[in-house]
Amino acid sequence: MAKMWLAHFNDVPLTLAAFIIFMCTFGMTLLWTFRKNSKPYYDKISELPLKDGDSL
Repeated sequence: MAKMWLAHFNDVPLTLAAFIIFMCTFGMTLLWTFRKNSKPYYDKISELPLKDGDSL
């Protein structure tokens, strides 16, 4: 059923809008992850599984 629906889907503006939203979200996620001052934060949280004596 989905295959038949997708075969006849020709709403190009909707597809283009979805693609642009996806690419903007992906780009912003990359920028947020690799921002300039993020290394100390990621170093700190990378050591959390190795600490002893901490309980949730």
